[in-house]
Amino acid sequence: MNGDHRETSCRVVLLLAALLTLAACTGGSPGTPPPSTASGTTSASVPASPAPTAPVQEATPSSAVEFVKYFWALYNYAYATYDTKPLEAISDKKCDSCKKLIEDVHRIAADGTVIKGFELTVLEAVSPDIEVKTGTLVVASLQQQKGTAVAPDGSSTALPGFKSVRSTTALRWDGTWHIEALNTESKTSKPWPSE
Repeated sequence: MNGDHRETSCRVVLLLAALLTLAACTGGSPGTPPPSTASGTTSASVPASPAPTAPVQEATPSSAVEFVKYFWALYNYAYATYDTKPLEAISDKKCDSCKKLIEDVHRIAADGTVIKGFELTVLEAVSPDIEVKTGTLVVASLQQQKGTAVAPDGSSTALPGFKSVRSTTALRWDGTWHIEALNTESKTSKPWPSE
């Protein structure tokens, strides 16, 4: 039995190492809005809304799954309010995809662009049924609604969204969860049909 646990732990460590390498090379997050073509320094007006509430955190696979759902709720919150502090608080400094996502929100806010719609939903998420010591992986199926990026001058850009994309998230556990690496696989993306 102890050998099975050790073998499972080794597989998770190897998978995590592969994911971290892949994430460092590919990075990115689903549904990042395109750069604004508007010039000017007008700040966008966004509605105030409370940040999502963090789930109870435990060193369990089910807690890891809930934490990844929380991460994606913070993704929606950041694009809706330009408040990246909650995302920054749970993102490991080594998470390149997290940094890019946060930088993108800052860029959009500085441009004065307002994102309408484009909300992401977690359809399903799973984590290996192992004893969590230092971290784990969560694989999720995501969906993002169509949206619009509205520039300060009133021009708009359609954001296509997608029906399905798979993300893999590496989580670090040190008494609380942290996003260590994030990878979304564009090969699995299925865009919404054009109208």
